Amino acid sequence: MSLNGRIALVTGAAKGIGHAAALALAAEGADIVINFNRSRKEAESLAKGIQGLGRKTMLVQADVTNPKEVVKMFHQAERKFRKIDILVNNVGNFIIRSLSDMRYSEWDDIIKSNLYATFLCSQAALPGMRIRKWGRIINLAVASADRQGAFTRTSAYAAAKQAILTLTRTLAAEEVKSRITVNAVGPGITDTGYSEKMRHELMRLCPMGRMAKPEEIARVIVFLCQPESEYITGAHIAVGGGWGL
Repeated sequence: MSLNGRIALVTGAAKGIGHAAALALAAEGADIVINFNRSRKEAESLAKGIQGLGRKTMLVQADVTNPKEVVKMFHQAERKFRKIDILVNNVGNFIIRSLSDMRYSEWDDIIKSNLYATFLCSQAALPGMRIRKWGRIINLAVASADRQGAFTRTSAYAAAKQAILTLTRTLAAEEVKSRITVNAVGPGITDTGYSEKMRHELMRLCPMGRMAKPEEIARVIVFLCQPESEYITGAHIAVGGGWGL
């Protein structure tokens, strides 16, 4: 297992891509810090699954858009595991709404949960990674982020993910001498428990005729964390099944 001895913190790990990423990293030998906000039951179930793989884990409830809660989360994790080697910035809300109909509170939520959370958690992870001269930061973007077209009713989400991609490249350049790699994974439309109405609407946009499975995204996240990937930084790997091309 290529990640033996590594500690990974996955934000929003209770469900969807975060859940799959936590399990996949554990299967490769990493111990896992499970961040969740409201989904305690799902987070506890995930912890049992990780323990079943023979790995250590801990649950940390935190709103990763809140600076104080992020700092507290990292302190708790580092008290238990002494370090954080891998950070997966998975949290990010999504809404379908035209700009003219969007409330400020909705815009604010999308920008904060995607962009601000990525900034806050990355900033908190950096000091320890710099000391150890090793780190992996994986940011969740979107498959079309590096060739962003105009998808209607996604203005806030598109703006946030485009910003995350630019942040990823800038941070990669800043931290390359510290041997910290920073990359983005861009999922396409992924099956993470949409309502039937939303599923029907989204399926029409899938070139392969199906949504991505969270496990397909997780495999790329694991690849970017492995020692063999240490020369990859500042990259955006789209896992979109042709979506957004």
